[in-house]
Amino acid sequence: MAAWGGASAERIESAAAASQARRQSEHGSTIAVDRSVGQSQRSPVSIDFRGVAQSAEMATREVPAPVRIRRAALRLFAAQGFYATGIREIAEAASIPTSLLYHYRRSKEEILHDLVVEGVSRHLESSRRALELTRTPEEALRAMVAVHVLVPVRNPDMARIMESEVRALSPASQKTVLAMRRQGDARWEEVLRAGVAEHVFTIPDVVLARRLLRRMCTGVTLWFTPAAEAEIENVVTGMTDHALGLVRAVRDGEPIRAAAVTHPPLSEIQEIVEVVHHEPDSTMGSPAVR
Repeated sequence: MAAWGGASAERIESAAAASQARRQSEHGSTIAVDRSVGQSQRSPVSIDFRGVAQSAEMATREVPAPVRIRRAALRLFAAQGFYATGIREIAEAASIPTSLLYHYRRSKEEILHDLVVEGVSRHLESSRRALELTRTPEEALRAMVAVHVLVPVRNPDMARIMESEVRALSPASQKTVLAMRRQGDARWEEVLRAGVAEHVFTIPDVVLARRLLRRMCTGVTLWFTPAAEAEIENVVTGMTDHALGLVRAVRDGEPIRAAAVTHPPLSEIQEIVEVVHHEPDSTMGSPAVR
């Protein structure tokens, strides 16, 4: 797949930018300032507010159009829902012509599909990397809890879409997303079964335990606020404690508490989540297949 579209997209965007610049030139205004007296008057030295506006516009255009589309759609879908968001509204929020948006994606449903697939993919990759740092079942459980708390806290807009907008996808797209989510479920169950096999966890029903643990963690966005961000370590520790209690974690005859499970360090898991979510987007970069 081509990265970020082809030359045709650049020509479309350049033409749109030039047109907008001409309109601003026709209607803009200039205030001249005499530096010697500090009074507004006609003078060769001037502050051109058209230039200020154009500089801001150029800064926006420096962000690739597909990235702007993704950011705008994510924000709008999370704030007002998929059905209440129009394709022209996304284009306007992304500061591009609707025609250019259609060069990259054929419909807003395709945009939603790509957002959801991207979100699940990044979540899966975060948990995979975090688990690579672990050595025991209790450390693996801590890592899974941490990732499933940190990811939605870091990106609450994506969490809202994953929670409420997936049902707006077509049956085929829903099938794709469900298959990816099952990979995440399997990862949880692998951790839980490993703990049972090593006689560290006692779990009568692994599937039920997985469902309870996953809902506990991802539900953090229902009550967590940015103002409480400094408390994220306490949140992860508290949820890890509840998770260890749910699976009846025991080692050497003693219950395992979260305070005793310090590896992997939360800072390392946070770094993994940040790195994974800063890597180039692989789903929104190519023009629509026609």
